[in-house]
Amino acid sequence: MLCLVADGLSNPEIARRMNVSGHTVDRHVTQMLRRSGARNRAGLVSAAFRAGVLLVDEYKLRPSGRRCLLALR
Repeated sequence: MLCLVADGLSNPEIARRMNVSGHTVDRHVTQMLRRSGARNRAGLVSAAFRAGVLLVDEYKLRPSGRRCLLALR
């Protein structure tokens, strides 16, 4: 689920992808935010990279039209 959050998917999109309810995704994301101490989803992803849970060399972002993400590919 964290990888899908890192990909920028919304809770309903994650729920469809994982075949679970939106409520389940909301609870998991809320718990991840609480446990990591992050204020928002961006902070959660940042904390995951810093902690080594998501590794830059092994994790590939989805292609995006946003310029800020082009430098990360």
